[in-house]
Formats: sequence, structure tokens, C-alpha cells
Amino acid sequence: EQTKLDQEARHAGLELSAVLRATERRREACMELVQRHDATVIVNEACEQDLAGTQAKYLAVARELSMTYESMSRCEAEARHRLCECEALVLLAREEQEVLHSEALAHRSGRLTDLRQVQ
Repeated sequence: EQTKLDQEARHAGLELSAVLRATERRREACMELVQRHDATVIVNEACEQDLAGTQAKYLAVARELSMTYESMSRCEAEARHRLCECEALVLLAREEQEVLHSEALAHRSGRLTDLRQVQ
């Protein structure tokens, strides 16, 4: 009976050793997963910080682009307005030139008449 109990105890000890080895392997695997998780968290936090910085830069550039577009639109409208004013001035100058040209022709004609009378 003692031998049987000794064998059962030895068998239980062997099983316990096997369970302890399996448990140790699982604990080591869990520790490796914890380390991987911690490394992933660190990388994730760095990525989140980079993303936040990039988003802030993007928003700043978008605001600047919007302001530049608005400024360009105002300048374009002002340029169109000035172009219309200049075109109107050119038309007035042409009309004045035509009047002056007509007056010059009339004056010339009068001078030629005066010259003919003098001769």
C-alpha cells in the first residue's frame, strides 16, 4: 500500500512539475505580451502627439490659405474696378482727342485760309 502511495505521490509530483513548467511558460508569454503592449502604447502615444502637431500645422496652413484666397479675391475685385475706371478714362481721353483733333483741323483750315488770303 505504501508503494502505491509513493507512486501516486511521485506521479502527482511529476504532474505538478509539468503544470509548473507550463505555468512558467505561460507567465513568460504573458510578460512578453505585456512588454509588447507597453511598447505599443509608447509608440501610439508618440503617434498621437505627431498627429496632434500635424493637425495643428494643417489648420494653421488652412487658415493662412483661406486668408490668402480672401485677400486675392479682394485684390481681384479691386483690380476689376480699377480696370473699369481706366477703360472709362481711356474712352474720355479718346473723345477729348477727337474733339481736339477736330479743333486742330478747323484751326489748320482757318490758318490755311488766312495764308491764302495773305498771298
